[in-house]
Amino acid sequence: MLPNTPFVMAGVLMFPDQPLMVFTISLLGIMIGGSFIHLFADKLDMMKKSFEKSGGRGQRMKVKINKHGFWIVVFWAFFPLTPTNLICYIAGATKMPYKKFALGLLLGQVPLIAIYVLSGKEIMDWVFPG
Repeated sequence: MLPNTPFVMAGVLMFPDQPLMVFTISLLGIMIGGSFIHLFADKLDMMKKSFEKSGGRGQRMKVKINKHGFWIVVFWAFFPLTPTNLICYIAGATKMPYKKFALGLLLGQVPLIAIYVLSGKEIMDWVFPG
């Protein structure tokens, strides 16, 4: 589970004159990676063990994901300090419908990646002056 932000920023630095390409490749990478995690979450089997250990908390989380999962994915994917891959895994482990998950991931990531790509050069110049 690698964070996406460093890869987007690397793209911004390597191709500063091609923001649309960086945006498109970044979004495709996140969507493909997130889809794999979602689709194969049951093979990892980590959530099942966590649910068994947590007692009722795991079941309550599963109910919340099933009820409000779309918005949870959107906000989690948009918030830059949370690992997007983790919500992909949780959505897959709780059997969230793929279309609902993918749309939520897309809606959360598009504005975040756009912010990174459009302001990335300025941010990197501020962090690493000279």
